[in-house]
Amino acid sequence: MAVEVAATSLAVGLATALNSAVRGATGKSIAQNCSSLLNKVRSKVLGTVVDVKAKQLADDAWKKAEDRITGLERNERLAFSQRLAALGKTLWNLEANPIVEDEGVKGALDGLRGSLERAVEGTDDAAARGRASTDIQGYAQNLSIAMTAASAKRSDASAAASANRSASFHAETTDGINELNAKIDALQMNEAAIQDQYVYDPYDSDDDQEASLLGWGSFGSTHKMRNEEDGCVYAVKLINIKRAGTGVEKLREEAARLSMLNHPNIVRYFTAFRFKKNKFFAIVMELLKGGSLLERLQRVSGPLTSGQRPREAQTEQWARQVASALAHMHARRMQHRDLKPDNVLFDEHQNARVIDVGLAVVVVAKSKVSSRGGANKVGALMYQSPEKAQGRAYDGKDDVWALGCMLGGAVTGKLVEARSTGVFALDPEAVKAFVKETNAASARFGCLVTTMLAKNPMVRPAAQGVEWALATGASVFAGGAAIVEEEEEEDEEDEAEAEQRRRAAEAEAARERRQRLAAEAEAKAAEERRQRLAAEAQAAEAERKLRAAEAAAEEKKRREAAKAAEEKRQREAAAAAAAERARAELRAVRDDAARRERARAAAKAAEAERRRRAEAKVAEERRQRLAAEAQAAEAEWKLRAAERRAAAAEAAADEEERARNSARLRREAEALWAEEDRQRRQREAAEAAENQRKAEIRENQRKAITRGVAALVTGGLSELYYQNK
Repeated sequence: MAVEVAATSLAVGLATALNSAVRGATGKSIAQNCSSLLNKVRSKVLGTVVDVKAKQLADDAWKKAEDRITGLERNERLAFSQRLAALGKTLWNLEANPIVEDEGVKGALDGLRGSLERAVEGTDDAAARGRASTDIQGYAQNLSIAMTAASAKRSDASAAASANRSASFHAETTDGINELNAKIDALQMNEAAIQDQYVYDPYDSDDDQEASLLGWGSFGSTHKMRNEEDGCVYAVKLINIKRAGTGVEKLREEAARLSMLNHPNIVRYFTAFRFKKNKFFAIVMELLKGGSLLERLQRVSGPLTSGQRPREAQTEQWARQVASALAHMHARRMQHRDLKPDNVLFDEHQNARVIDVGLAVVVVAKSKVSSRGGANKVGALMYQSPEKAQGRAYDGKDDVWALGCMLGGAVTGKLVEARSTGVFALDPEAVKAFVKETNAASARFGCLVTTMLAKNPMVRPAAQGVEWALATGASVFAGGAAIVEEEEEEDEEDEAEAEQRRRAAEAEAARERRQRLAAEAEAKAAEERRQRLAAEAQAAEAERKLRAAEAAAEEKKRREAAKAAEEKRQREAAAAAAAERARAELRAVRDDAARRERARAAAKAAEAERRRRAEAKVAEERRQRLAAEAQAAEAEWKLRAAERRAAAAEAAADEEERARNSARLRREAEALWAEEDRQRRQREAAEAAENQRKAEIRENQRKAITRGVAALVTGGLSELYYQNK
C-alpha cells in the first residue's frame, strides 16, 4: 500500500513538473502544445499551412486545403486529415475543461505530444503516414480513457458533495455536462477506427439480414453483430438517421448519455458509430439471452397464491431490480418514459435489465417534463400515468406508475392490455378493479401496487422507496392497502396537502434507509467504475505496446525484404554464370553426340549387311523345310483317306445295326400298347357294370321310399277321416 501511494505521488509530481516545464519552454500548456503540433502534422499531410486563430475560420481553411488534394494518395491523406480533425476538436474542448488539470490526463497528453512530434518528422510517404496514424491513434485512445477516468472521478466527487450540500447542484450539472462532452468527443474520435469492425452474425446475404435480426423498433432494427477485433457478439441497434428526423450530433449525444448509465440492472452501452455509408447510426449494447419479461408474464396463468413461493420470489426479484435501475436513472435526473414488459430483458443469470432507454430525457433538479400539446406524451399508451395521459407535466413517478402496472399484472396473471380498451390510466373503474384484484391475490404486493398506482403522483413512492420496500419486505408506509375513493368535486389543494403529510411520514420513516442504500450503491458504482477504467487503461497500454511491436515488425519486415532483394540479385548473377557454363557444356556434348552418331551409322551399315546374309541363309533353310513338310503332308493325306474309307464302312455297319434295333423296339412297343388297350377296355367294362348295379340299387331305393311315403299318406288320411267322422 505504501509503495502504491509513493508511486502515485511520484507520478503526480512528474506530471506537474512536466506540465510546468512545457509551459515554461513554449508558453503553452500541454494541451495547447499538442494542438499546435497536430496542426503542423495536418499541414504536412495536406501540403499546406493553416494558422487561423478563430476555430470557424480554421475549419473553413482546412476544408479548402482538403479539397485541393489530388493524386493517387488523395483518399489516404483525406482519411488521415479527418482523424486529426476529430482529435483536434477533442483537444479544443479539453483546453476549456477542468479535467485538463487531472494528472492522468496530463500524462496521456504528454504521450500524445511525443507521438505528434515524431509524426512531424515522418509523414513523407504513405507507409510513414500509416505508422504515424497508428501511433497517434493509440495515444489518442489513452487520452480518451484518461478523460473518462477524470470525468468519473469528478462526477464521484460531485455526487458525494451533492449528498452533503444541496448548494452544489450547479457545479454537479457543469461536471455532468463536461463528462458528457468528453464522451461525445471520445465517440467521434474513435468512430473511424471501429465502424468497420462490426459484421452481422450470422451473416445473411439478404438486405434485411433476417438471420441476425433480434427485433424492430420505430426508427430501426436491432441485430446480432460480431466485433472482429475482440470476437464477441453484441446487440447493435441500427437507427435510420433519416427516419429518426434528428442529426448525427444529437444521436451521438444520446449514445454518450446512455453509456454513462453504469448499473447492473440497465443494459450496458459500449459505443456508437455511423454504419452503412452513414445511413444508420449504430449503438452497441451487450447481448441478453434470457428472454423478455413480457414472455414470462404471458406464460403465467391465474393469480399469485401463497403456495407459489418460487413465482413470488421471482416476481420480487425482477421488480426490485427494475426499481433499482429506475432509482439510478432518477438520481441522475433521467426518466425512462417507455417502461413496459417487453423493455425488460433477462441475462444468462436471470437478472432483469432495463433496455430501450432511447426515449429517456434529462431534466434539471426539481423539474418535470411538459407534455402540453403531446410533444412529450411518449411511451406505451397502456402504461402511461394519468398525468402524462392527460397532457400534464410529469416526472419520475411516471416510471413508477408503469412499474406498478407491470407488478400488478404479474401478481394477478392478467396484464393491463387485457383490462381496458382505451388508455388504462384514464379508466378509473379498471384501475380500481385492478388494484382490488392485486390486493386479493397478495397483501404484500397489493399494498405496494396500491401506492404505486395512486392517481396523485405525490402519493406514489419514489423508485428508491419501491426498491427498499421490495428488499425489506415492508410496505412503503404504514396504512394498509385500502383504496381512497376520490370524488371529482374534491378540492385538489386539500388532497395535495393531505397526501403531502402522508408522504412526509413515509420519508421520515425511510430517510435513513434510503441514505444508506444510496451510499452503498454509489460506493459500489464508484468501485466498479474504477475497476473498469483501470482495466481499460491496461488494455489501452497493451494495445499501444502491440502497435509499437507491429511497427517494429513492419520495419523488420522491410529490412528482410531489402535483404531478400539483394540475395535475389546475387542468385540471379550466379544463375547467369551457371547458364553460360551450361551452354559451353552443351556445345561439347553436341560435338560428342555427332561423333557417336557417325560411329553408330557405320556400325548400323555393317549390321545391315550381316542381317541380309543371315536372312538369305534363313530363307534357304526355310525353303528346304517347306519341301520336306510338303512331302510329309502328302503322306499324311493318303493315310487319312484310308482312315476315312475304313470309318465309312464302320458307319454303314453301325447304321444297319441301329435299323435292326429300331425295328425290334418298335415291335415291342406295339405289343405293349395293345396290352395296355386291352386292360383299359376291361376296366371300362367293369366300371360300366358297377355303374349299372349302383343305378339299379338307387332305383330300388327310390321305389321303396315312394311306396313308404304313399303308405304313410294313405294311413294318415284314413286316420284323419275317421277322426273327423
